[in-house]
Amino acid sequence: MRGLPPGVSKKERLKCQQKSKIMSCKPLISGALLNLGRSIFTKTKNCYEITEEEWLRMLDEMQGVGFNLLFIFQGVDEAMGRKAIAAPDLLEFIFSECDRRRMEVIVSASCSDAWWVGGIDVSREVHLVEATTREIHARYGAHPSLVGWYLPYECPMWRGPQGDLYRELCRAAAESCKGLAPRLPVAISPFFVPNTTGQCMDFQYYEPAEYTDFWSRVLSDAKIETLALQDNGGQHLSCFTEKDRMPFIEAFAKACKNAGTQFWGNVETGEFPVADLGDFARRFGAKGDVNDPNFAGNWRAVPIDRLIRKLELISPLTVRNVSWGYFEFYNPSEGDLHRAAYEGYREYYQRTK
Repeated sequence: MRGLPPGVSKKERLKCQQKSKIMSCKPLISGALLNLGRSIFTKTKNCYEITEEEWLRMLDEMQGVGFNLLFIFQGVDEAMGRKAIAAPDLLEFIFSECDRRRMEVIVSASCSDAWWVGGIDVSREVHLVEATTREIHARYGAHPSLVGWYLPYECPMWRGPQGDLYRELCRAAAESCKGLAPRLPVAISPFFVPNTTGQCMDFQYYEPAEYTDFWSRVLSDAKIETLALQDNGGQHLSCFTEKDRMPFIEAFAKACKNAGTQFWGNVETGEFPVADLGDFARRFGAKGDVNDPNFAGNWRAVPIDRLIRKLELISPLTVRNVSWGYFEFYNPSEGDLHRAAYEGYREYYQRTK
């Protein structure tokens, strides 16, 4: 293994490993999120305009750096009823090709837009989960590449009634998925919120121990098999350091241990570059939102040296690493900057695998 990331001592790393008692994985990425819906980052064709040849090349490039898993995310409902250039049924094409390549697919259930606003409507959301997963299973359940469900309820945590509703939502949604297909595990990918002192986005700050308590209960109640932690906080700022992130990573690792859940890393390959929190507030306004489409051009691929440090930070605690952001920032088909990022990671992969 390469040297430890700056700000994390060898003693701290050993302590973290001893506390987690979770088998570590190599500091590599093995899967990526594929968003079939609209994205503020899409610069060229959407998924319906991509030819079969282009799809095959993209999957070749993924496998060329050791990726063998796709999380199919937003847009699943639309994809089941819309023709694409590559095939009349885009999901059937993807599942069949992943079968052939011995790749795995975890597919997302549906959720309402802004499902968390105004209080969580558990019955409405579970109805959407049931409808989507039932149709997916009926149409694609025979594919060996289908290996799990994804609950798209990405959040940090909540106290009080909202937290109670969220726990009930995860329990009921996971129960629905397992009632339909008991052999398929359920995954979730929350995030944490470093203390930005109100200078970036409108998130509540919680101490790391609060995340451990909250997610221990969520995971235990819902019997969720996999948690993939988004590793750069809800604001995705480049100024967050390894020392900023480590207490939250440890907190989630402990929650997974408490609940008997596999802890995966979601080592994000896109970030919003700012020198510090004050820089963000000056340029984008207090409470500014990095997901504002007007700010999309400010995002960048995580530089390879920083990506390596992030992988080395979380991998001693995880059994597998995936990534949100590969197709948006590392997919070599998207242009020169993306190809340069991809080639940097491919070189690292070749010497590390």
